[in-house]
Amino acid sequence: MVTALSVFVAPVAVLGQAPPLSFGGGIGAVSEPGGSFSFGVRFSGSTSVKFSGLGTLTSTLDSGDLTSVMLRNYHDGTVRLDQRAGAGSQAQIDDGFTDTWGFVFPEQASADGQSINFHTYSTLGEDTVIESDSSGLPGVDLELGWRIAGYGKRLPDTRRSGSWGVTLGFGVTDINAKTRENITATLQTLTDSYSVDGAFIPIIENVSPPYSSPSSKTVTIVNDDGTTSTISLDTSILLSNRPVTRTITSEPGAADIEGYWQIKGAAGTMRAGVWTRFYATRRLSLRASAGVSYSVLGYKMKYDERLFMQDRMIDELRETDESTSESHGVFGYYGSVDLEFWFTSKTGLFVSAVHEGSSSDLEIELGGRRAEIDVSGGTGFRFGITTMF
Repeated sequence: MVTALSVFVAPVAVLGQAPPLSFGGGIGAVSEPGGSFSFGVRFSGSTSVKFSGLGTLTSTLDSGDLTSVMLRNYHDGTVRLDQRAGAGSQAQIDDGFTDTWGFVFPEQASADGQSINFHTYSTLGEDTVIESDSSGLPGVDLELGWRIAGYGKRLPDTRRSGSWGVTLGFGVTDINAKTRENITATLQTLTDSYSVDGAFIPIIENVSPPYSSPSSKTVTIVNDDGTTSTISLDTSILLSNRPVTRTITSEPGAADIEGYWQIKGAAGTMRAGVWTRFYATRRLSLRASAGVSYSVLGYKMKYDERLFMQDRMIDELRETDESTSESHGVFGYYGSVDLEFWFTSKTGLFVSAVHEGSSSDLEIELGGRRAEIDVSGGTGFRFGITTMF
């Protein structure tokens, strides 16, 4: 930006060397040219976005019902189909237990060692609203004007001190409102309790999570002839193949969710209005313009929410999505005031303060999350170069 400013402002340094302005002078002098074209850089006001509907994460793990014999996955373990009849066997021993399962955390075992608890987690949002602003990002601004008439006293070079006309302009500005924050949500916990039928502690000593069954250990035995050999002993612990009990609890504010939300795109604005210019000196002028506008906003919405409780989960609970590009159009208005410096009779620099507003805000939704984009108004500025023809 410093480089761009230096390009536009450098001619001011040679003000004392600039030739006098002239639009002809003397008999037959011509008036101010009828057309003008300006090219510049625009910095529009910040675009505010409110994100809501946040923090609801649904588990994709299948813990099943209480009656079926099936594969069940949890955030802290698994309960699989029994394999005592052989891996891949269609026939299963139907005694109400399975030898194929595993758990992760010591807290899952009951105090008496007679049951193991498995958990599935989900969350519910708590009406959290997060705001993010897209600061004024640089964009391109083009404007075509036409002088209709002059007014006021006549200057020495035959120009009028004032003039007015019509203008048509177009500008493009990037939008990038994003935020990364931690929010709280209600933690919902499904707890399935399984029985080990008294076999957990008596059979295996020093069992510490993570534990996976089936399991075995190798032991050395002494044969009758005094030699030794090793054999493998099945040390698998049998677990009930269905939950004995199931409970579901809710804890408001117990889930700490890491979140990222973003609205990214661009706004193209076409404007049409009238302008008036007043020359304060031969080289300095003020120009004001006002009119109507039509803006087309093209954007994408993205979110990424993640719950991970290190002491309770082996896999994170996460939802993320990104929308396809969408566009919306809104009508509005604008007003601007320009300070102009002319270093030749037809070419000059301008710096402009601009206020833009629209008739409505926009609201979009993705995966239950909502983004309300405030495009109702904002003040920015422009600078660039103008040439008359």
